[in-house]
Parts: sequence; structure tokens; C-alpha cells
Amino acid sequence: MGHAGYRSRPGRDLDDGRKRLVYEALSRLNGQNREIILLKEIQGLQFREIAEMLDLPVGTVKSRSNRARLELARQVMAIDPSYGAHPEALD
Repeated sequence: MGHAGYRSRPGRDLDDGRKRLVYEALSRLNGQNREIILLKEIQGLQFREIAEMLDLPVGTVKSRSNRARLELARQVMAIDPSYGAHPEALD
């Protein structure tokens, strides 16, 4: 069939765009926030595991994770305000 039968997949391109957006936003976070997001959301570790790795109480990791997610959302909105989040929901 060759290249003539090839069609791009817009959904796939959108996913790549989202990934780039999230990684750009992650790069703007401070080291501690970025580390917690990466451990929890990307590597899928539990709060208990992260707490052990960072030698912090679980409650501290949970609160830092929440703040990191809010900051990540703010950074996404700063990069692309049309992304769809409502800034008032971040406060």
C-alpha cells in the first residue's frame, strides 16, 4: 500500500502535544515539586514509598504532592491558557 495509504492520526499528535506541554510545565517546577510529581504520577509510587525515599512523613509528602500538582496546573495554564483549566479552581 505504501505511503499513499498512510494517514496521520490527529489524536496521536494531540497526545504528543500534551506530553510536550506537561514536560515543559514540569521543567518550570522547583526541584522538590518536580521530584514528587515524577515519583507519584510518572513512576506510580505510593505516598508511603515516596516518604521513605525522601525521609519525610507521609502527610508531608501528600501535602507537597497537592501543592506540586496545583503548581503544575498553573504552569500548564501559563504556557497554554487555552488548555481548558479554570484558574479559579486552582486556588
